[in-house]
Amino acid sequence: MMKKPLSIFGLILTGTIFLIMSCGGGGGGGGGVSSALTNSNATAVAGVTLSSMRLLVDTSYLGSASVERGSSQTQGFLQAILRESLLSTKNISGRGIAAFEDKTEACSGGGTKRVVSEWSGDAASTRDVKSKVTYSSCREGSETWDGILEINIQGLQSMPEAVSTVATLTYSDAIEGDILTLTGAKVLYSNFIYKDNIASGARVELTGRMSGMVKGKKLSAEYDSFRMSYALAGPDVVLTLEGTINPDCISRWISVSTVETVRFDLGNRCPSSGKVALTEGNSTYVLSFEGFSGVKILYNGNQITSFAICNDIEGICTDIK
Repeated sequence: MMKKPLSIFGLILTGTIFLIMSCGGGGGGGGGVSSALTNSNATAVAGVTLSSMRLLVDTSYLGSASVERGSSQTQGFLQAILRESLLSTKNISGRGIAAFEDKTEACSGGGTKRVVSEWSGDAASTRDVKSKVTYSSCREGSETWDGILEINIQGLQSMPEAVSTVATLTYSDAIEGDILTLTGAKVLYSNFIYKDNIASGARVELTGRMSGMVKGKKLSAEYDSFRMSYALAGPDVVLTLEGTINPDCISRWISVSTVETVRFDLGNRCPSSGKVALTEGNSTYVLSFEGFSGVKILYNGNQITSFAICNDIEGICTDIK
């Protein structure tokens, strides 16, 4: 039986993982000799990156099948993806090796959810779970799911080695104001760091397209192996980033990398320190988080703009191709 996951992560993840909320995608990687990333659009790209960080960071309750829905816990779409993955086989019965189950159940707020699963082990040590969840206007609490979520849990379900998902669905959260559409979007959780059966760190990787609204701000972007590794460090969470983002408003693939480890103070939605590089072609801009001083964007060490708080930089990705 799993212990309740760290609520400290939930607080931090809501802040970090909703950084991806601004724009959207094209399709290939890298940049050419000349660069489309300039002073005029660097701020927009930085806003997408910040929103993307927040979207990924909101994955706090990791490594526990005791993850439950509830207004008391921090919400977020990628958090919900992981939670649904762990809940999908939570109540399977012990049927021995290579068990199988196909069940359809009513959702608490209307609609249905069909879960087809196979796994190894028994009720005490369920492992290597593969599930396909088909939602039909399924409402649970403030969330509504419609579409398909494919799940592959490697290792013990209670303390997985990795959790991979492929989502083709629409998702909304009436409380959070999120409305998202995914088409074949892949999310991979790996490199879990466990302490007392609770995951205090992990790596989450996003590949594919998301579009819609996150907390009332437009999101339309494509991601290619956009990875965030994070861990609890005392009362804070530290994280590193790498991968590429293609916002629709820019229509260019931007490489993201960590210059200085990003740190989030407990309960703070904005990073307190750290630097992230944004590169396309021969241009590199640095997104610098400076605590109460806010966010700065630097080019060749010189400041081109700044924001008093990180929220001010979000939602600014408009059509400036």
